[in-house]
Formats: sequence, structure tokens, C-alpha cells
Amino acid sequence: MNAARPTRSTAYQPSLRQKPPQTRHSIRGSGDDHDEMTLPNARVIPPEDCHPDAIKLLRLAGIFEQSHLVAHIPRYLHVIRHMPHHEYLRGGEYDSALEIGTTFFFPLVLKDMFKFAHVDFTDLKRAGDPIAEVKLPRDWTTRTWRCFNTNLEDEQLPVADSTYDLILCFEVIEHLEKDPMAMLCEINRVLKQSGLVFLTTPNSTSARNVLQIHRGYAPHFYMQYSRTRSLGKHNIEYDPRQITSLLHGAGFKIRKLWTEDLFADPVPEALEILRDTGGYLQNRGDDLLVIGEKVTEPRERFPSAVYS
Repeated sequence: MNAARPTRSTAYQPSLRQKPPQTRHSIRGSGDDHDEMTLPNARVIPPEDCHPDAIKLLRLAGIFEQSHLVAHIPRYLHVIRHMPHHEYLRGGEYDSALEIGTTFFFPLVLKDMFKFAHVDFTDLKRAGDPIAEVKLPRDWTTRTWRCFNTNLEDEQLPVADSTYDLILCFEVIEHLEKDPMAMLCEINRVLKQSGLVFLTTPNSTSARNVLQIHRGYAPHFYMQYSRTRSLGKHNIEYDPRQITSLLHGAGFKIRKLWTEDLFADPVPEALEILRDTGGYLQNRGDDLLVIGEKVTEPRERFPSAVYS
């Protein structure tokens, strides 16, 4: 049954179908009777990820009108569903957040959906001063935001210790060229005690990569060189053990770690191969998500799981 939704006319308008409520663990709460959503690329987003407030923000930001962003909608909605807030984040005592490697969308989510009073972000593509007051290209208001042009492998953020309650680091760490721990140690510095980092990165041990190996292909997700000689490729694609080791070394304890198929649909054939060969079945989604809590100063600068 089609559910009516007020929308703008666009080629990238999703279809919505009513589904029975499903219950899954969620920071934001689960079991709400939302609609599943089908995207133009035929990806189906489950009802538990389809919170109407999140979809409204996607519409306001014009995400559905931009074909190169439509593929990211499953990930956007999933991380919004699991965004730390209320009592889960510093007992409800919080007001400041930072997004590293901005999407130009999640600052809007943090400010308008989760009501953070202060939201900053980093953007290495913006040339100029280390700190600037900028406007977001998809903001629907005239407000300005504080933006840092900081290379976190080599530089510190121009803010004091213990500034932020929450830091988002979505699909960034795999792009770092030489020293991911430099970034994680800096995240530790600018987070308040018991503050959280929410990090996502492609999962190098996904079921899809297992299937690639089984068929005789390299398992990497996005490690190809660019014909334009750009440096946007992934330098390392991590497994859950490596990310856990990095966060532990940087002074965090793992609040939650899980994987989800957010880049493409699940591949049951790969799970059957793993099952038939006695393989490990947990954490085989194509995206790795982890929430870490700052509990101490960095304790291991070069974890052996990643550094030689």
C-alpha cells in the first residue's frame, strides 16, 4: 500500500511501502511503525532506519535530487538511527559536536534533529585560513558554521582540550595516508571525559569481500588508483579487530561495534560459503560502525595490529 508523503517533484523521489514494525536494538529506540523506503537504485531501506524526521532532513537538504548522494542514503539513515544522544551521551549533559571530514549534511542533523547548540566541522577541501565562518551548501537557513581546515595526521585542531561531547568520523579513517592514530589521539584530546566518537569505515572482512576472494578477485572496496591522479582512494581498509585496537590505543572503550550492509544489498551466497566451510559469521556487513567512549589518555601510540 502506498503511503502519501508531501514531497517535491524529482527523479530521485523514493517510494514508500507500509511494513509491519520490526524490533532491533537501537540507541534511538526501535519498534516504531515506519515505512520501508525504496530508492531509485532499487535499494530497500528497512522500516527501523526510516525515521520520518531523518527523511524530512534528507528532503530539506536536497539529497534525493543529487544522484551521487542517493547511494549514501542507506548509510545516512542508519547512522542517524544510532546517533548517540539523550542519556546515552554523557548522561544527557552535552551541547557540542564536531564532524571530521564533513558531509555538509550531518552538521544539519546534529543541530536540527539532535539539538546540539554548537556544531563544528573539518573540511580539507576548503582552502584558506585554518578557521573560517562558512555557510553550508545544503543549509535551508542563513546561519554560519565554524569550519577547520586541519590535516589531522599532522596538525592539531585549533580548539582547547575537552571541547566536544560527540565527534563523528564517518568514512574518513580509510583515507588517511600515514598515521591514523594521530587523528584518534587528537579526537581524544578535544573530547570531554566520557565523550563519544562515532566512527564508520568499510569492513575489509565483509561477506562480499569473502565472495570476491572465492571467485578469484581482489577483495578491496575502493583502493583503485584514479586516472585523474587524485588521492581520494582508500589507503587501508580495516577489519573490526584493527579498529578495536586503534580505539583502545587512543584511550577509548568500545560502547558498541557492529557491521551492516549499507553500500550494497547482503550477499547470502557468501554467508553460505562461510557456513559450509566453518567460517566466522559475525560482523560480515560491508560497513563497520563503532561507538567509543573516552575513558583515559592515549595508552598505545602505535598499535601492532596496524603499525609495523
